[in-house]
Amino acid sequence: MNQEAQGTPEPSIPPKSWVHRRRNIAVVSASGSTGEDSRRALRALGRSPWIFMNIDELRSLGSRLQQFELLVFVYPASLETTEHQDSPASEVRKVMGEGVPVLLAFEGRAPASSVRVQDINTGVASGPFTFSRFYILLHDFAVRHRIRINPAAPEWGPYRFHTRTHSVSIGSAEVRLTPCEFDLAIELFYGMDRVVPTQRLDFIVAAHGSPAEKKSVHARIAGLRNALDFDLTREWQIESVAGIGYRLLAPVVAVPESHNLGGRIGFGTR
Repeated sequence: MNQEAQGTPEPSIPPKSWVHRRRNIAVVSASGSTGEDSRRALRALGRSPWIFMNIDELRSLGSRLQQFELLVFVYPASLETTEHQDSPASEVRKVMGEGVPVLLAFEGRAPASSVRVQDINTGVASGPFTFSRFYILLHDFAVRHRIRINPAAPEWGPYRFHTRTHSVSIGSAEVRLTPCEFDLAIELFYGMDRVVPTQRLDFIVAAHGSPAEKKSVHARIAGLRNALDFDLTREWQIESVAGIGYRLLAPVVAVPESHNLGGRIGFGTR
């Protein structure tokens, strides 16, 4: 069984505002990156989930399944079920029972059979998913099913991230990012001082638009640098690692309590 410690390590500067509650939410995901996005989103919502690689690991808990109040099941839409196989919804229901809310999150277009699910405790969503998309999806699903959450903006040093508005505040100043830039920033901050592969960043860019609309990762990173003044402050820097990806370097010295943001039109004071 793979619990929360599995996957990407915690950021070197943990968000101060995380609230750790009892771990009675389960996430089943064979995809490391998608499972990680759902885990991060749930933690930003004040919950600390159990992570499983497949439904068999979940089934092995037996009677302990009764502790869970929500299951997020991430399923590759490319894997078709045959007439001799159960659909993801029915397979999960056999394991979890009828009373537990289940969110089926397909990493692609959801099969028509799942979209037509009538069970009020089952939600269906299609990917591709990023941190902000998972956050909003899980928030709304939890509220709809009266599952207790405690949303809090993740923080690193002076930077505070507001997922609903795709904005970052520092003191009384706030700058709005594009949804893509926001998710790229979240990925870099969670991977602070480690190289984030270009392949992962390419996925985030692709998830936010058609190929005709998307900009290159390099252009998006340049926009992020400008929006958050990384290159001007020299306190936080985005380093390009040729042929591999990008790395957000944390400041060597303590970051001041307040700092003025420049660059992007549209930010101001609260």
